[in-house]
Amino acid sequence: MRKILSFVALLLVVFVAGCNQEKTEVTNYLKELEASNEKMKGIAENMQQSMGGLQQEIASGNFDAEAIKAQIQEFADKMSEEKTHIEGLPVPEKAKALQEATLKQYQTAVEVLGETIPMIDIAKKMSEAAKEIKADPSKAKAIMENMKTAQTEMQEIQKKVAELAGQGKEYEDTAKAEQKKLRDEFGIVTKTESTEDKAGDAEAASGTE
Repeated sequence: MRKILSFVALLLVVFVAGCNQEKTEVTNYLKELEASNEKMKGIAENMQQSMGGLQQEIASGNFDAEAIKAQIQEFADKMSEEKTHIEGLPVPEKAKALQEATLKQYQTAVEVLGETIPMIDIAKKMSEAAKEIKADPSKAKAIMENMKTAQTEMQEIQKKVAELAGQGKEYEDTAKAEQKKLRDEFGIVTKTESTEDKAGDAEAASGTE
C-alpha cells in the first residue's frame, strides 16, 4: 500500500511539474505574441499617419507615384519581417490554433498593402488624364473612354482589398478568442489585459463620483 501511495505521489509531482512547464511555455509565447501585436499596431499607425498626407497629395494630382509605392512597400516589408519572426517562435501545442490565426492575419495585412500598390499607378494615370482634359477640354470624351478600363481595374482592386480586410478581421477575432481561451485556462494576465482592466477600473471609479 505504501508503495502504491508513493507511486501515486510521484505521478502527481510529475503531472504538476508538466503543468507548470506548459504554463511557462504558453506564458512566454503569449508575451512574444503580444509584443509582436504591438509592433504591428505601431506599423499600422505610422502608415495611417503617412497615408493621411499622401491622400492629400494624390487628391491634388501632384504626387510622385514611385515614391509613394516605395513607402507602401517599406511598410509591407516590415509586416513581412514580423510575420517571419512569429513563424520562428516555439509554439506550445495548445497555442497552435492561435499561431495559425495570427499568421493568417499578418499575411492578409501584407496582401492588402500589396494590392494597394497598383492602385497608385491607376491613380496616377487618372490624375494625368484629368490634367489633359483641363488643358484641352475637347479631348475629354476620348480620354474618359480610355479611362474606363482604369476605373474598372480600380474598382476590382478596391473590391479585393475590402474582401481581404474582411478576412483579416475574421482572423483577428479568432486570434483574440484563442488568446482569451489560453489566458483563462492558465490564469495568465497579459500586459495589455492588465492595462485594459486598470482603465476600466478608473472609468468605473470616475462614474461613481
